[in-house]
Amino acid sequence: MRLPEKDTERLVKYGKVTYEASVAPVGMNAVHLVARAKVPGLLNDISDAALWRELMGERFTTRMLRSWVPWLREKLREENLLVETDGVRHNHLSLKGD
Repeated sequence: MRLPEKDTERLVKYGKVTYEASVAPVGMNAVHLVARAKVPGLLNDISDAALWRELMGERFTTRMLRSWVPWLREKLREENLLVETDGVRHNHLSLKGD
């Protein structure tokens, strides 16, 4: 296998899921790989701003005031429709439903 000489990004499909993969050489015949699933509802940022962007996207049609997000976040969590997942040094949110 030939290692990349510079940072590269590409989309990789594995089964039904597409991943955004970034590869960077770190020396000594090694690379650093980060792959992020491109799954609807997976938020890589747990902030209110990220939840707001997801809720205002094409996936949802109900418009709302941004000031509603903290209240809505709690209601979604209570209904188990917004789940925080643990990652290595990162947390993610998963917003379920259509």
